[in-house]
Amino acid sequence: MENTPILVAPEVDPAQLEKFLRAVRALNEARDVDQAFYEQVKRTVAAALALIDPFAPYGKELYEAIALRSVSVAVELVCLRRDPANGKLQVLLLRRGPLEAFPNQYHCGGSITRVGELPPDVFRRLVEKEYGCPLNGEPVFVTVIRPPREILTREKLAENRGHCQSEVWLARISGSSRGEWFDVDNLPADTNWAHRGLIIPAAAEHFEKVERIVGSL
Repeated sequence: MENTPILVAPEVDPAQLEKFLRAVRALNEARDVDQAFYEQVKRTVAAALALIDPFAPYGKELYEAIALRSVSVAVELVCLRRDPANGKLQVLLLRRGPLEAFPNQYHCGGSITRVGELPPDVFRRLVEKEYGCPLNGEPVFVTVIRPPREILTREKLAENRGHCQSEVWLARISGSSRGEWFDVDNLPADTNWAHRGLIIPAAAEHFEKVERIVGSL
């Protein structure tokens, strides 16, 4: 068996590295740095990315840097039900932690698709890390939500962790979850804007359409 090669980082002159990083920061702030240096930055970053395992979690800092320069695909798992007491349509929401992206906001369970994953792989992660309970049956694909054009600016994309398209899936849970049920027409004020305005309405429309079809049979 061949020995696995060991990657050894090259020696770096701290002074030269700091000079390079200052120039990069200047480029980021002014965006009018010499074009030749800009090309050098791109080559350096590309070479550095070759050291990153695409199948391992990137971590917050690296993920957000990449997300602002690419288009991500999220899987959003929306759980809906009729309130057994009054028949109102309800959605199961989770609350983000204070150190997470969009801190303390309510949202449906969802995650960016990682390299090598398909939707069922994301479902398994969401069940384990967010909902804390198994799904009842297979989720049903609803639609793909694209962000409104007004947020596709440099400033707005930075606020929203980049350009993200969302696959919306309807799901049912089995047992007690970590979330809370809310009426779709009376969501908490601190519900994430994309979930409130785009994702939940799309899922609710599909849910009610299926109800009408089943009811007409």
